[in-house]
Amino acid sequence: MDFELSADEVALAEGMRRLCAGRFPLDRVRAAEGEHVVMDGAGWSELADAGVFSLRLAEDGGGLGLPMAAAAVVFEELGRALAYGSRVGERLELSLLEAAYLCSTGQLTLKEARTGRAVPFDRLEARGRRLDPGFAERLAAYRELRTRQLVVKTGFKYGAHFRAYPRNPEHAHARYLVQAVPDAHRSRWPVVAGGVRVAQGVRKEFLLAGVGTAGAVRFLSLERIRP
Repeated sequence: MDFELSADEVALAEGMRRLCAGRFPLDRVRAAEGEHVVMDGAGWSELADAGVFSLRLAEDGGGLGLPMAAAAVVFEELGRALAYGSRVGERLELSLLEAAYLCSTGQLTLKEARTGRAVPFDRLEARGRRLDPGFAERLAAYRELRTRQLVVKTGFKYGAHFRAYPRNPEHAHARYLVQAVPDAHRSRWPVVAGGVRVAQGVRKEFLLAGVGTAGAVRFLSLERIRP
């Protein structure tokens, strides 16, 4: 199986990277945090004009008819630029964790699709808890990392909750792998040692984010020291 990008996929990534660099530079996205609108309508229109939201739609339906690999390339570049979610028609699709974070900071207002009524944050958080018993800890850790001006991405491929960058992932490697746990969490040592070994194997620092009952987060850095 060949995992290398084709010439067309490389060109697609470069084009999307140029669009994002001009329209969504990291300093502008960070400056917008705390504002009611993080990305304006013109930004979404530019992405739509570039075909971002019709990549997988068949050509006879007005789309580009591109394969899944091409779509993955495009959305990886959007992730690098910190563009939130995906615009589909008049809807903005976000991960549950990202939506909860934006709601908790006042940057996003959710409404019921059928009734148009606002969805309060506590209701959204309760749904997250039902879907994932560790949702509250993950959200608290995510919020704390963002508060510290870190760029946060999923750490799934490393077996962690998050990987965190000190600046734009386009110009830096992730510095931390983060696992969110309750403050009183207990774990078997082989599990902890495994996380540390993976982190150091990819030159990252392993952090346990201990979340207290009030949502306060304490970070514990662990490393393997060879004698």
